[in-house]
Amino acid sequence: MHITEHAKERMAERGITLEQVEKVINNENGATLFIPSKNKPSVYVAKGLLEGRAIEIVFDPVTGDVITLHWASRKRRAKT
Repeated sequence: MHITEHAKERMAERGITLEQVEKVINNENGATLFIPSKNKPSVYVAKGLLEGRAIEIVFDPVTGDVITLHWASRKRRAKT
């Protein structure tokens, strides 16, 4: 697994460790959903739980690159 510089910055901002990212992507708690990205079907979004919080990790399953990640909000704001 390779973490891009952008993803490393997001991890540092959010206090998320490499071990936590690996647990979500490896589906260690059995609750991760893998969904193709709407914008780029070759990229997947791993939607999982991390210490009781929802997280989304965008990654390329072919290269193993983790592209970005963020805590998932309960409500999505409408685009204006």
